[in-house]
Amino acid sequence: MGYASKIKEMLNEIEKNENYHCSAYNNTNVKPAKVDDQRCLQKYYLNHTNDIALDHKQKIWSCTFGRNREDYDFDLNTFSNLYNKSTNEKSSILHTNGWHKWYKDLYK
Repeated sequence: MGYASKIKEMLNEIEKNENYHCSAYNNTNVKPAKVDDQRCLQKYYLNHTNDIALDHKQKIWSCTFGRNREDYDFDLNTFSNLYNKSTNEKSSILHTNGWHKWYKDLYK
């Protein structure tokens, strides 16, 4: 997150700067496989922490990857009052992955 001008500056710098080495690595060997945008953004962030921020406590986005249904409290009728037990914070948005076993139960 950050000001639009800083985000634009970040994207332009990553596009022009080969020093970010945005190649992804697979698990079997350490050869670059393909460009990984998350790797690029992470490297930029680590060098510019005064310009952009991450939602470490998931106050805006609560991401369910690697979590269980029991890690969240919310009203199933209105999907309001989302509480992330892992971060002890209220979140505004719940981001789920379609392959979670409990994901499908949210929308019944």
